[in-house]
Amino acid sequence: MKITEFTRDRQVIELGALGAIGGAIGGAAKAAGSAIAGGAKAVGGALGQAAQAAAGTMGGGAEDPQAAAKIAAANAMQMAERKKQIQDDIKNKQQEIQNLQKELATIK
Repeated sequence: MKITEFTRDRQVIELGALGAIGGAIGGAAKAAGSAIAGGAKAVGGALGQAAQAAAGTMGGGAEDPQAAAKIAAANAMQMAERKKQIQDDIKNKQQEIQNLQKELATIK
């Protein structure tokens, strides 16, 4: 095997690995999007249950709309923060891939 064949094979392997990483990131992004969508549905149901639970714990079964609103707002803020965190992670991974691709291009 000639040295040129070896380096060409290595480049093909490296490019394949980068493609696999890109595919994995894309799959993770899609899964994160699905998880966020599913989480939003779950939060909607959980908010209703939390409001009912808050109402049920008040003396004599009286409803307290302010307590339910506070619980709903706190849950919504947690979900928004988690969504932002996932989006930031995706952006960071995409930037890392771009940097690796630039580095690979300089090696060629």
